[in-house]
Amino acid sequence: MKKRVFIFGGCVLLLFILFVVWRIQKPEYVTLEIPMPQTFPRYEGDYAEEEEFSIRVSNELFDGQSLHYYVYRMYVSVSLGDEGFETEQDVETYYDTWLRKLGWEEERTELCDPYMTEFQPTESYRAYFNPDNFATACLVTWFHFGDGEYLDVMIKTVNPSWDVSWYTD
Repeated sequence: MKKRVFIFGGCVLLLFILFVVWRIQKPEYVTLEIPMPQTFPRYEGDYAEEEEFSIRVSNELFDGQSLHYYVYRMYVSVSLGDEGFETEQDVETYYDTWLRKLGWEEERTELCDPYMTEFQPTESYRAYFNPDNFATACLVTWFHFGDGEYLDVMIKTVNPSWDVSWYTD
């Protein structure tokens, strides 16, 4: 009887350890459910034309470990002059309003500097922080083909993995 209890206890402990390891390794992307600002029949998505998911591994080591960040990017093109969007500012205001509704707070632009290297120094962007999950969001707009008719929008969220949160608390 003691042997069965010991084996059962060992199995429960093993399952608990496996669950903890799975939970720690599970990517936690912060996606944004911001409705598309315009209705284009060619796009299938409700929130973005294109979405990308990636993992950023920092070369910065802490206790011999690389730090991981889960990066989500959403891309949208907006036609200026249609559906109430006349200027780049109109588009930025639309996304700023939605980000704030979703609990994001505007922050110093420098917060996004490590994550927006592809846009420095040519494009300006806005930075947001979400105190609920410690994620960062970066909003950038630029003119598609420089023609002034279409504005491309990208919002990138960067969520630190458990190892970053653990080491920086």
